[in-house]
Amino acid sequence: MSNGLDVIVVDDDPASCESIADIVNQFYSWGDVFVFTDDEEAALYCMNRKSSIAIFIVDVFLADKSGFLFLDTISEKY
Repeated sequence: MSNGLDVIVVDDDPASCESIADIVNQFYSWGDVFVFTDDEEAALYCMNRKSSIAIFIVDVFLADKSGFLFLDTISEKY
């Protein structure tokens, strides 16, 4: 894990996650890029991180939930 500002991508489509991560990695060098296709796994990761600051790229229409619900889930820490 870097000491910078990480980017966390949450999208239920693996191809979208990969594309977004590739684009961000082309220009972003201040932190690491983490991708998740499962919003529950992403929430667990986020809640267990030491840092409580990150850049989020979240799909609004996740498979069975809203991306806003994901953000609500982690809002206490972030």
